[in-house]
Amino acid sequence: MTFFLLLLAILSGEGFHIFILFFTVLIINTAKFYPIIKISKAEFIVHLFVLLLTAYNVFVNYGRDIDINAYIAIPIYSLAYWLLVKYILMLPKSKIVRNIRSVGFLIVLTVVCQYVIYILFGYYADLHILISLGSEQSRSLNNFQFLNIGIRATSFFAEPGNLAMVLFGIATILAKFGFIKSGKKIVNLSPVSLSFTSVFLVIIYNFHNILLRTAKKYNNKIIIGFFILMLLFVLIVILFYLTQIDFGYNAFGWRLIVFDRIFDRPLFYTIFGDGALYVNSPVDFNGLLLIGSNVNEVGVISILFSYGVFGILLLFSIIRKARINFGVFIFFFMFMLTKVSLNIPIFWFVIWILLLHVNANLDSSSRIKYLTRSNVLS
Repeated sequence: MTFFLLLLAILSGEGFHIFILFFTVLIINTAKFYPIIKISKAEFIVHLFVLLLTAYNVFVNYGRDIDINAYIAIPIYSLAYWLLVKYILMLPKSKIVRNIRSVGFLIVLTVVCQYVIYILFGYYADLHILISLGSEQSRSLNNFQFLNIGIRATSFFAEPGNLAMVLFGIATILAKFGFIKSGKKIVNLSPVSLSFTSVFLVIIYNFHNILLRTAKKYNNKIIIGFFILMLLFVLIVILFYLTQIDFGYNAFGWRLIVFDRIFDRPLFYTIFGDGALYVNSPVDFNGLLLIGSNVNEVGVISILFSYGVFGILLLFSIIRKARINFGVFIFFFMFMLTKVSLNIPIFWFVIWILLLHVNANLDSSSRIKYLTRSNVLS
C-alpha cells in the first residue's frame, strides 16, 4: 500500500482525478494516526504563508485571463503533501526509501520499455493516455532533430520535462534520507527522458563529482583551480551548443526571454515579484508578451519572476531551516533547475520532506507504541 500511495503521489500532477485518488488513499492510510499527527506552530505559519502567497498571486494578476484552478491548487497541494510527509515519517526509514526508490526505477523501466517497443514495432505505447483517461496524449515527438529516433519517451507523464522533473525530485528525497548513491543513480538515469535540461545537468553534475574527487585526492590548489576553469569552460561550451541545436523551436531562448521582464520592472515587482503566471492568454508587460510556459520552464527562474528577491530569500531560508548538507543541496538545486513550480505536487513533496525530515519526532518505535496502546494491532 505504501508503494501505491507514493506512486500516486508522484503521478498526481498528471491529472486532478489522480490527485483525488491519491488523497483518498492518503486519508484512509492516515485515519488511524490522527491522534498523533500534530501541526506545529511553525508548520501552521508555513500553511498560512502559502495562503498569503496564493492571495498575492491572484491580486497582482487581477483582471487577466488567469487559470484560477492553478492558483487554488497551490495551498491544496501544500496541505496534502504535508499530511503525506507527516505520515510516511512515522514509517521505518528503510521502508520509505525502498518504496520511493522503487517508484523511481519503475518510471525509468517504463521509459526503457517504451523505447524498446517503438524500436521493434514502430508503435509508441503512450502511458499518459491511460493516466489521463484518454483525454490527452503525451508530447512525445522528438524535437532533437539530430537524433534518428522519432520519439522521446515520457513514461506516465505529459512530456519529457515533467519526467525529468519527477526523477530529480525523487533523487532529492533519497539524498535527504541519506541515500546519496541511490539519488545519483536516479539522476544519471534521468537522460532517458531526452530532456535537454536533464542531459545538461547530468553532464555538469558528473564533471562536478570528478572535480571533488580530484580535489580530495591531490589537495593541490593549482589542480583544483584548473578543474574549476575546466568546469566553467564545459558549462559555456554546453550552453553555446544548446543554442545551436535545432529543437524545432528556440528552446533556450524561450526560457531566457523572461529575463527581459525580471531585469526591467518597477522596484516593487523586483522585490516582491509579478506573482505566479498561470494564464490562459499572453500577458503584456510593457510590450513584452509572456505566457506561463515562458516563466514556468525553470523552477528558480519561476520563483524569481513570481516573488522577486523576496522569493529567492525565502528559498534560501527553507534550505537553511532544512539543515541540508552540500550534497543534498546540489540535488535540490538541480531539481529547482527543472520545470517545477508551486502548482506542481512534486514541488511540495520535496519541500515538506526537506522541512519535516530533520524535525521528525515520531519514529517507527513511537508509532508502534501508539498502535499497541490504542489496540489497533489487536
